[in-house]
Amino acid sequence: MSDYGKFDIRIDQSGRYYFIDSNSNPAFGPKELDIAIANILGLYNISFPEILKRLLLNTMRDATGKERVNPSPDNNEDTKTA
Repeated sequence: MSDYGKFDIRIDQSGRYYFIDSNSNPAFGPKELDIAIANILGLYNISFPEILKRLLLNTMRDATGKERVNPSPDNNEDTKTA
């Protein structure tokens, strides 16, 4: 899986995490549709248009062998990584 995905991880009564499953193409849409990933991104002040832009840019960069665009710690500017 590359760029985005959904990992379903739970915690049991004793505090141990366990893995349920993963999906390479989870529901993806703006917060107005009450999509889980959009709500989570909202917690980090990342808008749907911004994450969509990053996914598209990274896909194009992967296809051409260029450096990828990743979020910076402040979530407002992009940084590049190999």
